[in-house]
Amino acid sequence: MTTRRLALLLTLALMGSLVALSPASAQVSTAPAPEVAGASDAPLQCTTRPPANRAKDLAKAGSFAGAVRWCGGQVRGQAGSGSNGMVMTSDGAARLDVDVTLPAQGEGPFPLVVMLHGLGGSRESNWKQAAVYAARGYAVLDYTARGYWENTCEDGADSSTVKGAKDLYKSETEPSHACRTQVASRRYELKDTQHLASLMVDGSLVEGVTAASEIGVMGTSYGGGQTWMLTRSSRWMSPGGTRVKVAAAVPIIGWTDLLEALLPNGRASDVKAYSENTADLGERLAERIGVARESYLSTFYLGMAGAAQFKLPGYLNAWYKAVLEGEPYTDATNPVMAELAEGLLRDRSALYMPRDKGRPAILSVQGFTDGVFTSSQALSMYNLLNRGARARYPMNMYFGDYGHPTAQAKRAETAYVDDLITKWFDHYLRGVGKKPARSVQARTTRCDDERLPGALYKARTWTDLQQSEAVTVELDLAGVLDTSVEDTRARVIKPIDTDAVSNGVNYSGCRSTNAALAEGNLAAASDVLERPLTMLGLPTVSLTAAPEFEDMYISARLWDVDGNRRTLVDRGVFRLQSANQQSALFKLFGNAYTFAEGHQIELELTANDSRSFLESNADGTIDISDVTLSIPLANPAALPELSIQR
Repeated sequence: MTTRRLALLLTLALMGSLVALSPASAQVSTAPAPEVAGASDAPLQCTTRPPANRAKDLAKAGSFAGAVRWCGGQVRGQAGSGSNGMVMTSDGAARLDVDVTLPAQGEGPFPLVVMLHGLGGSRESNWKQAAVYAARGYAVLDYTARGYWENTCEDGADSSTVKGAKDLYKSETEPSHACRTQVASRRYELKDTQHLASLMVDGSLVEGVTAASEIGVMGTSYGGGQTWMLTRSSRWMSPGGTRVKVAAAVPIIGWTDLLEALLPNGRASDVKAYSENTADLGERLAERIGVARESYLSTFYLGMAGAAQFKLPGYLNAWYKAVLEGEPYTDATNPVMAELAEGLLRDRSALYMPRDKGRPAILSVQGFTDGVFTSSQALSMYNLLNRGARARYPMNMYFGDYGHPTAQAKRAETAYVDDLITKWFDHYLRGVGKKPARSVQARTTRCDDERLPGALYKARTWTDLQQSEAVTVELDLAGVLDTSVEDTRARVIKPIDTDAVSNGVNYSGCRSTNAALAEGNLAAASDVLERPLTMLGLPTVSLTAAPEFEDMYISARLWDVDGNRRTLVDRGVFRLQSANQQSALFKLFGNAYTFAEGHQIELELTANDSRSFLESNADGTIDISDVTLSIPLANPAALPELSIQR
């Protein structure tokens, strides 16, 4: 295993010609860096002429000629432009490539929406969407994140971002410059967004144009995590002395606990109760570090490195190598992992950020079938904001077959989500349309049709989507798991891999297989279903485990069995607490799915789920017994069409 991981690290280091992955769409950006025209920074200058290099893309989204203005980086190369589209960060460490898209007429103040791109992406990720919103009367600000693509470093700026733990990274050849990507740090990237929005409000970003001080923010994936963070740090003063507030936020397939997203440990839940405004960081750090999402971490690292021209801060390279080297991840023996855990939670996870006095209206869009940012990311924040209350915070949620692979993100479902977002911003920023009713929506995953999405459930709260009692299945499942298993199914169900970056391979879609159970794994199925059963939520697995060594884990797979054909419905992973016999109770990642009449529900367990999850350094066996499976059921009363009939 160690040899394989070192080989992977060497491969990553040699792939210098790699271009970036946009995780939300799993597409590769091959556009060369545009030439920079003009010599001055902001204020940006505008034109009503669509950028020539994007005319075809814009034509697909609608006719915008004369309907919007493009300002800044989008018009670099425009004859006579005196602006280069680059804007200095508030800390003076970097210049950022900035776009603003405006309605065709007027000086404002316009309602402002900030659009934040995905990992490895750029301001170009939002061209069409920005034009659509500008045509509706919004000013749209989007920019390329610090450290990516054309963004520059400033000479003489404060360079080190790891002063307190500098000795940990002294062997790294790359410096930890502040101008490089800091992976959505609230001390850097978050301040970049606040600074640029402030300039727009003050009227110093675009020549002769201002924006309203109550703004909207939306971001996808990497941008979604930052959007969540901006709901916690939602009020600040602009350089001109204006109080800027985030009035509406739409985090899309993002995270609230980045450590849980990248190294899940099986402790996340949809029912956790909170007593304070902020989740307990000390309690979270005391938990065992989880199991690395090997395929996604490799893909994200390559996409990020490509966008950064392979100039990542040294500490990020050290973090990545420490994860791939595997267990033990304990503080005493692995201080870099301890630094990683605290850095991901304290500086990059909204759940552990202090909340200011703001109260932005939040529309969360999360994917049940998203292979990395799972449903608990939104549900944890939902429970935190509504602790001791019954959905009083202005937060709606949508869950569906949407997001990173393996999500299908069907066109009809995407259009439905886009409409929800438009109405959200129209009401909270423009005062147009009815106030959105409090709701949580969940759409079932449908694998039998590549075009049509599944049924839509809708209720006031998350628990109202579910029946009061889950169905508990006693499984005849006992035996020994072996980490040396040769598992064909594992190769079929990996959510993504590095060839998504290097060759543009599409990993979206349901995973099905006829492969037999591998020797060394365990599985048991329910009786044949006499009627359809619709699961909605996070199933619970309970078992007794006696591992041979510390640092082992159990991965669970939930299958829909039709004869010899199995379709993956859900999965989860649990890092065992010690080498002693122990009881384990953990949630799967969640889904909404209908098991058809005549099918069976099967639970499979494995101690080695590579390459979805990193293979453990602890080679050995785990004795398993006392296995039960609890499945949350959809509430039929939450189907809108049935409510209308009644």
